[in-house]
Amino acid sequence: MDWLSQRQAEIEQSIAAKHLCEGGLIIYDFTSTYEEGTTCTLAQYGYSRDKKKGKLPIIFGLLCNAAGDPIAVEFVEGNVNDAKILSLSLEKVRFIMAQAHRVRSHVFLCLLAYDVEWQMRQRLAPLLFEEEDWLEPFEPTEVVLPNKSQTPAKRKASTQRTSENFPVQSFRTLLTNLATITKNRVQPKLGRVSVSFDKLTIPNPLQHKAFDLLEVALTL
Repeated sequence: MDWLSQRQAEIEQSIAAKHLCEGGLIIYDFTSTYEEGTTCTLAQYGYSRDKKKGKLPIIFGLLCNAAGDPIAVEFVEGNVNDAKILSLSLEKVRFIMAQAHRVRSHVFLCLLAYDVEWQMRQRLAPLLFEEEDWLEPFEPTEVVLPNKSQTPAKRKASTQRTSENFPVQSFRTLLTNLATITKNRVQPKLGRVSVSFDKLTIPNPLQHKAFDLLEVALTL
């Protein structure tokens, strides 16, 4: 139970990201229960909605979306008045919505990153262990299907070379190779003269080909 309590906010944020949307309806209501003993610090003398005289009430509020899916729950001491409970509930809603917005932004960022990777894989396909014509639509009017036993991907896998005799790469190894290109600030010692300039790593033939496929020009 301690493990669950420590992660309540994190779990509620995850649920909110799935079931709440911008501009959507949020339903919030609170009620109370009571404790038979006296050990719970939340149980305090106050208004009992259960009409249990002599019992210590505990107030809790439930946050739901328009469909009634529970999103979050909040507990407060039994002696807190309704105006204070409403204020606390608004703080809870603001916190949940703020966290949900961050989660949605993170997921959207992942989508954008995947789109960049997808575009790069498509353009770099001639250098990768991947098919080079996988986006070409199949024409249903074709009588003879293409011979898939001699696809570029299979040919590259068997020879380990591309059609231009470059070593075939995985997407990760090609990115690692491209990452060796850096811009360096050079400051030669010329006596009292202070001179500095930027210099790019000279790309090797494989890197040149990758940048050509990406239509990227290396500039300072």
